[in-house]
Amino acid sequence: AYLETVDGLMYLHSSAGLSIRAELCVDLARELLELVEDGAGEDDVAFALEAIDTLNNVLCLVLDPAEATRNTHPDPRYREAASKAHQQVYQFMSVLNGSAALYNVLCKALAPGHVGALSEPMKRNAAMMKRDMDSFGIHRPDEEREVIMDYTNDSEALAGQLTQTADAAQRLRVLEALLLTRHRLARYLQQPSYAHWSMQPTMVASPEAAWRFLTALA
Repeated sequence: AYLETVDGLMYLHSSAGLSIRAELCVDLARELLELVEDGAGEDDVAFALEAIDTLNNVLCLVLDPAEATRNTHPDPRYREAASKAHQQVYQFMSVLNGSAALYNVLCKALAPGHVGALSEPMKRNAAMMKRDMDSFGIHRPDEEREVIMDYTNDSEALAGQLTQTADAAQRLRVLEALLLTRHRLARYLQQPSYAHWSMQPTMVASPEAAWRFLTALA
């Protein structure tokens, strides 16, 4: 029912529709997060994971088309609207990554007593989300996580500006600001670079592994 509410292409018929879709998806995702948090102490892990899976799908209904639109659409109005929609959902994801109750549900689901009963897709999604939350500092004090959220939100905003800027000199300034923000985030997290941090939760795991893979293909 949640997906039926926001699915379909009707929201892409106008640039304003992207904003409407983003607001609707964030509202639904917030409801789902509250549902998971309210039931975090219960034993129905499968139900909680289904809610989390639906939550992720709801967010992707904005993130995926918004990412494509802001990078490829010929109309600057659509690119700007898509960038704002993407940023709005990304900001909510920062809240999501700081939910201790959600993290506890994921840990419980991946514990030996529960993990065997999960389907492979559900197990994979839970592990991926837990790794994301680890990389965003779920175990850190609130004030430190706020700093991380500020850096990641600023980085996302600058990445959006980069797609909207036609002037070469301005694009260079935005790019420099983006690189500096990501470098500061990496240093705050005590990582060698932003690439090292961003690749940690992925299958590639590190820039060195990515380089080895690419050179092996060459």
